[in-house]
Amino acid sequence: MKRATINSFAFKNMSFATDSGNKLFTDTTYQFSMNEIIWLKGGSESGKSAIAKMLCGLVLPTSGDYLVNGIKVQEMTFEDFMPYRCNIGYSFDLGGLINNRDIMSNMLLANEYHVYDFGSPDELAARMLEYMKVFDLTRVVYEMPSAIIGGLRKAACVARAFVHEPECLILDDPTTGLKLETKNKLRELILKKKNNGSIKHVIVASNDSEFMQALNPIIVEIENGKIREVKGGHAA
Repeated sequence: MKRATINSFAFKNMSFATDSGNKLFTDTTYQFSMNEIIWLKGGSESGKSAIAKMLCGLVLPTSGDYLVNGIKVQEMTFEDFMPYRCNIGYSFDLGGLINNRDIMSNMLLANEYHVYDFGSPDELAARMLEYMKVFDLTRVVYEMPSAIIGGLRKAACVARAFVHEPECLILDDPTTGLKLETKNKLRELILKKKNNGSIKHVIVASNDSEFMQALNPIIVEIENGKIREVKGGHAA
């Protein structure tokens, strides 16, 4: 099956509260710029992670609408949204690996659970090896997540976001725990994929200013329950 092309992300009169009742957004409307690298910038508990999860369909607004290509996601079935979800590479801020699967199995989870065209087994294996090398994971390929240090678990989550060649990349706090060398490789990889067109849309939630500024992103500030693009767009 083919994955769906993603042309737009938007929130309309969106409100969102956590399970504990903490209201992060109230009646917020925002249309994301596309074909860009976007930096979701905000303080602790500002809602950056919630936005990243909503864009992936992992959580839904408490009220109002989240729209992909102008379609209300909360009115889609799980099966309706899956062609879009399988064209999004996502890495979690915390966790994200299945504890009873080795790192290689975790890297290929999407291929196991979804019947979309991610390439032939040989192509998948080649891409997995490529990203294993980039993120210095080749020595832990058959290890369980609990057997490796936190920085390598984070690297595995970030690497997995690239393996299936998504059109859209959404990374939540991708650099925490990564070595400087790995951060540099991640930055180079994002720029390479964006510049050659293999990844069209990049959205990163992060407080790592040095890493993000090197990507020359559009800055989207999240503050006091509102989302706004910084005047002038790209970071200086």
